[in-house]
Amino acid sequence: MMHEGNDSWIPAFQDKPLASGTLSDFHAQIMVKVLSDPVDFRARTELARRRRWGLAFVGSWLGLGLSCLWVLIFMPQAGWGFLLGKIRFAVGLGIAAESLWQEYSWHLTGLAVTAGFLVAGLKGRSSSLGPEDSRAAG
Repeated sequence: MMHEGNDSWIPAFQDKPLASGTLSDFHAQIMVKVLSDPVDFRARTELARRRRWGLAFVGSWLGLGLSCLWVLIFMPQAGWGFLLGKIRFAVGLGIAAESLWQEYSWHLTGLAVTAGFLVAGLKGRSSSLGPEDSRAAG
């Protein structure tokens, strides 16, 4: 539905050729609208790209959540025992690794520092040898 107050658009929908004054009036109105609210296409493309990534991210999390919910609802009783056994095993493995780290962390740190000094010393020694010295040494 057209607005009754804007009669300048009526000739555009008739089969008669447009007068040059009407055509320039259309052009002026369109340019005023374009210049008053310019479109930043780079920002719009960036926004569309961010929205696509956001939808993919939300969709993947939603799919993961629904599949986990489906597994939790429809898992047979035997499956629950298997799952709980695996969880207990993983927790026990974590406790064992933590105990080993508490017991041997200073020893492993000392070995790592010593190995670092040895590698740095050997690297420095080999770079200080000239071409003649390296042939004599090798």
